[in-house]
Amino acid sequence: MNTRKPINLLAYIATFLIMIAIVTNYVTQNIFHLSPEIANICSKVAHYLSMIVTFVSAFIYARSKRNSLYMALLVICLIVIIVFTFVL
Repeated sequence: MNTRKPINLLAYIATFLIMIAIVTNYVTQNIFHLSPEIANICSKVAHYLSMIVTFVSAFIYARSKRNSLYMALLVICLIVIIVFTFVL
């Protein structure tokens, strides 16, 4: 299965959302003096998409090494990241 195209698409969407977040944050705070709620939403979505792209890339790398230590460390890292991002 070719996973490069979906990963590249997610990276593109995350980059686009980061750009929208930055521009919206600047416009709402400096020009209209409003709260940056839309920018925060775009920033969170971009952050989550970039995490997904990173996780998939790390999984592909760990799988290519064919060593269980790489996969075990990846699972530990992912659990810690998910706990600290979504639970705490």
